[in-house]
Amino acid sequence: MRDAAMGERVRSCHELLPGAEIEARVRGEKHFEGQVDTAHPKMGLFWAVDKVGVRKLIELDAYEVYRIPAASDSSSDCS
Repeated sequence: MRDAAMGERVRSCHELLPGAEIEARVRGEKHFEGQVDTAHPKMGLFWAVDKVGVRKLIELDAYEVYRIPAASDSSSDCS
């Protein structure tokens, strides 16, 4: 299992691209892990899909969101 401490904290939906692996936590407890589907930066939220296809709307005000690097990633490609 990947640890969010190894990932980078997301502060804005502008940092997220479709396909990015994320983990959403509340007070350090993991609530969701999946890939970004669609981001809505002006609204501070995005849709993500987990491994079984369940979509979840994630608000940055409600969750601590971390970008989880792929096992082969050695650098962040954040814009």
